[in-house]
Amino acid sequence: MAADQPSVTILTEKDTPSGWQFDARLSEPGEPDRTVTLRLSWADFEHWSGGAIPPSVVAKAVVELAMERKPASARLGDFDAAMLRRWFPGTDEVMQQELRGKG
Repeated sequence: MAADQPSVTILTEKDTPSGWQFDARLSEPGEPDRTVTLRLSWADFEHWSGGAIPPSVVAKAVVELAMERKPASARLGDFDAAMLRRWFPGTDEVMQQELRGKG
């Protein structure tokens, strides 16, 4: 990825009673790297990926979509993957298309 493009690196993956929790490093042009926490439920994981790919791949795609679609002035903080549906119409279709073939 080019240095002037945002990037996401999944640092940690932790099982939780309802799914997973990930720490992700965000690198954005002109900003210091920072870490956010993402919570991904079993239900969202299954809905978006059909359970066919690793949860960390889904988590990375979730954070990338959030970074791509957020307003330039917004700063992404810790969040639950389900919030994407509230933030961006058509999230389910975009996520399913993005994850197709990554299994």
